[in-house]
Amino acid sequence: MKVFIPIALIFLGGINCSYSQITDIHFGSGILYSDFTTWDPTMKEGNTWKRGFYSSIGVNQKVWKFIHFNYNLNYFQRKPLEIFVFVSKPDLGIGGGYIFSKVPTSRQSNMFDPMRFNLLNDFKHFGVSFLPQIRFGKRLQFEAGIGLFYNRLLNYEETIVKEEDLPDFAVFFEPPFFVEGQVSYSKNDFGWVSNITLSYAISSSLSLQSDFKSYHSFTKIHEFMPPSIGNPRWLLFSGGLILNYTFSRKN
Repeated sequence: MKVFIPIALIFLGGINCSYSQITDIHFGSGILYSDFTTWDPTMKEGNTWKRGFYSSIGVNQKVWKFIHFNYNLNYFQRKPLEIFVFVSKPDLGIGGGYIFSKVPTSRQSNMFDPMRFNLLNDFKHFGVSFLPQIRFGKRLQFEAGIGLFYNRLLNYEETIVKEEDLPDFAVFFEPPFFVEGQVSYSKNDFGWVSNITLSYAISSSLSLQSDFKSYHSFTKIHEFMPPSIGNPRWLLFSGGLILNYTFSRKN
């Protein structure tokens, strides 16, 4: 929450500082593919890309000629991960942790069998993004930009993974392995975002856009994980359609 407040103030303050320059409002939705980045190849191999969806609403603010600021409110729903790191009981003198890799956690997972594996909860994030952009063209427009984003995990408690969520690995939570604890995920997600947008004017006030974005997180996915494990961070690519309503053509 401490991270969210200053970002939200920048987001709202940027819009309010020059309302007369707000040129258009847009509504968008589409699909996303999520995974994570890490320097540890073992971690990387333990997870596969998953398909989810997103929705957004935002405005564009004209700054100077072809330069615009893009402000968005975003909702992301991504599938659960397939790799989990648990620790061994330290009071028994057993150090280190266990990595459960390539665990089928959704119907998109390879080898998913509802008789053996549980369906885990999707990650539901809500947040804001700010992108300075360049914009060229009239009826057919091209936009590109790079900026910052912040997301908040809405269903934190539902995404915590415990022993009972992994029945196929129950033997590891008993002697001689003594795996314990739970896997929890960071509530805050902050990083940089880039986009490319192609827009076609349907009328003087409406346009249809094809929008493509990539999100790269600075923050760790997990709440508690030793740096030696690989410090995975979210990586997300999205693509969808946007309906854009223009208030003024004074570009």
